[in-house]
Amino acid sequence: MTQRLLYTFRQVDGEVGLVNDRNAQRDLRTGWLPDPRDVGDVVVRESGSILAFFDEETAPYADAVMKDLRASRETVLAAVPNWSGQLVAYDISDFAGLEKRTPMQVWETGGVAYPVFVRPGSDEVAAVRFIVNPDVVHNSLNREFLLPHELTHVALGSRDDASPRWLSEGAAEYVSRTQYSVEEQRRMAGFAADYLGITDPVPVNGTDFYANPNVSYETASIACTYLAVTRGEQTLWDLMDAFTTAGRGLSAAQVDAIVQREIGLDTATLARDAVAWAAAAG
Repeated sequence: MTQRLLYTFRQVDGEVGLVNDRNAQRDLRTGWLPDPRDVGDVVVRESGSILAFFDEETAPYADAVMKDLRASRETVLAAVPNWSGQLVAYDISDFAGLEKRTPMQVWETGGVAYPVFVRPGSDEVAAVRFIVNPDVVHNSLNREFLLPHELTHVALGSRDDASPRWLSEGAAEYVSRTQYSVEEQRRMAGFAADYLGITDPVPVNGTDFYANPNVSYETASIACTYLAVTRGEQTLWDLMDAFTTAGRGLSAAQVDAIVQREIGLDTATLARDAVAWAAAAG
């Protein structure tokens, strides 16, 4: 990964000093978004193939977060094929990087995974990293689900880029719960559907997914959990690969046709069957 910097020097009283390593006008033209390490001093923690960045405010939580990152890494390695296990995470109190990358309000966002390109203007992805919201991740119960969810996006990389949003987010939600038994996952899904009043589920794609995130995430999670439990995890990855082959920008009808072809159900029927399956857990 390379990044261009434009240095600004200024001469004051005969002394020449560096006053900036960015140029606001150029950054605006190129759409440059800062990594969290670009906005302040960071504390770096490393554990095997895990690299994490904290700052003065979040460093007191570093031990707990690193412990759960290691556990989450094992969860994702067991579920997502062909992942290296390498990851970079940011737990930074400055929300600038998070705010500019999330499609939701910051307070609704637990974390965001995003691609890092090999150089400005390139379409080639060097890696996928993620930022967490410290207000969310510093709660140990939230970490249990948030970290493996975001790591799933990291592990999948570009594999789910062409997938409908309900599939990419639902698969990440499914993986985050695989530390529980199948029956526990089913009961959790049934409880969530009942609590949120999901009786006529509609899997959502695109930015509309985030209009009602609680319902959208849970509907997606139930659908993907149902597929993985009843047909095997590989069904999720094969479905993603089918969308990759088809390409991006598919219409709702085209998405539905691929789902019908791959699993023998249209999207609406899949969602209804999944919610019924969850509700029958008792």
